[in-house]
Amino acid sequence: MMEQVFFIIDGKELILDKVLVEFDETPVFFVCKNEKDYFIGLNIDLDEERYILTRISLRGLSKMLHGRITMRELMLHSDKYWEIIAGEEPGEDIIYEKSIEEIPLKVLPYEGAYLKIATKDLEAYIEEIDANLYGEDGWENEAVQVCMQCIEELTRSLSDQLEIMIQQVFENVIKDMKIRACCDYHDGDYSKEVCKTKVEIKKVCSKTNVKLRDYKSFPYAA
Repeated sequence: MMEQVFFIIDGKELILDKVLVEFDETPVFFVCKNEKDYFIGLNIDLDEERYILTRISLRGLSKMLHGRITMRELMLHSDKYWEIIAGEEPGEDIIYEKSIEEIPLKVLPYEGAYLKIATKDLEAYIEEIDANLYGEDGWENEAVQVCMQCIEELTRSLSDQLEIMIQQVFENVIKDMKIRACCDYHDGDYSKEVCKTKVEIKKVCSKTNVKLRDYKSFPYAA
């Protein structure tokens, strides 16, 4: 099949890889790809040629083709999507990049709707995707992408947690310094008072002992 540039996203040409569902020979639900990524596209207005496009993983595509996830689940398994109004040429398309939270659910495939593999051509496409996924090169590329995503998420999480920990340690150190300064001041005064009291007690006790021992000097002594 002759490669057809279907969209241009972020300056990269997307080739129409496979039409999964069509109406009057017009792609309705289809797969696009560039040199690195796969995308799933949905035609939401046949007359005005408006599309919704999301980036997907090769593993996600394989799951949908094997009926393990629905068409809607595949489209929503992303953090953003592109809304596209087609022009005369791909370079003339009007493209809006939006958060996946803004995607209009009413235009997506119904919940619980799985792709039906009704032709030999689609069966061959499944084998091709699986070969790319589980073949040596495909498996390696997929694993690298998954690892990179995990590392990025872990880095962001650790960065946020580290910032909170540093702030908590700083606050605890400041609090501890204030407590120590306060205790040192009061301990010093307290020690002086204690020592002064001990001296006075010793003096009083010493005088008392002398008087008690010298009992003959008392007027009422026998």
